[in-house]
Amino acid sequence: MEEEKLRWVLERQLAWIASADAKLTVVGPIPFAMLAISLVKFGEKVKAIEWLDAPLIASTFLLLIVMFHVASALTPRLNGPEFSNIFFGKISLREEKEFTQSILSEEANQHKSDLVGQVYINAKIAHYKHQCVGRAIFYLVFAAPIWLIALAVG
Repeated sequence: MEEEKLRWVLERQLAWIASADAKLTVVGPIPFAMLAISLVKFGEKVKAIEWLDAPLIASTFLLLIVMFHVASALTPRLNGPEFSNIFFGKISLREEKEFTQSILSEEANQHKSDLVGQVYINAKIAHYKHQCVGRAIFYLVFAAPIWLIALAVG
């Protein structure tokens, strides 16, 4: 595969990652706002839990699940390759002189192999992030009507 095509594929993977991050800017703040409203509305009431509190408890639980998936999408736990002249994490572990020598002496097939590795790991990151965003949206869709019921009966 040509290096130009590999770069294009890598850029596509990075675009998918950016797409998931853009969705998080919308989905991420919503559960925090909903929980804050719940806290303001119900926080001052100190009483025994009643059946009317079930929607509040259920929506709070679902919103916490949403927040977990948002946090997971923001912090994917995937390691980069052992050695890379492309991945910032591995570059930053070396001294500048070592990195400079490494990248200037790198052969075309080594760079191509590094690009292939970056395409792969970034595809995994994009997939993981989109899974987390999808799950966050899924639970948010279920939490919202229950939360509205909690506000109505509370």
